[in-house]
Amino acid sequence: MFFKLKRLQQRFSYYFGYMWSFFFYIAPSFIAVDMFNQGEVKFGLVFVCFGFFMSVLCFMTSREKQKRYHETQVHLLNLMKKFERQVMNEYRILAEKPSQVRAYVEAFQHNTKKPVYFEVSDPVLPSDTTITLISQVGKERIVMSGQSS
Repeated sequence: MFFKLKRLQQRFSYYFGYMWSFFFYIAPSFIAVDMFNQGEVKFGLVFVCFGFFMSVLCFMTSREKQKRYHETQVHLLNLMKKFERQVMNEYRILAEKPSQVRAYVEAFQHNTKKPVYFEVSDPVLPSDTTITLISQVGKERIVMSGQSS
């Protein structure tokens, strides 16, 4: 929920930047028209130039924020797809006791002992099925990535 609110805040940030850009372009123009009518041409030109440059500055800043927001969205989408691919392709059989692990492993045709878990294969199971103790669930990732705990 917090993450979605943060993304919404980022989106509003660049939307408001575009609105400020429009405001900085229009408001000084009205002030400049009033100054031109009063005969103060120099101040009117200063206001028009100030408004134009502030408008361009706000627009460019908002454009960068929008670009960064959409790049972040693309990266998050790619990470989510990668995560789903990893998680959805993992098949685990969890056991509460070591004796259950032994019984499960003996029930399948082929098994390979790894440091924290067993890889098993059987015609009934998907190819990457593992058997592990519930207390060891997070540890196989550490061992698999080469880091020992």
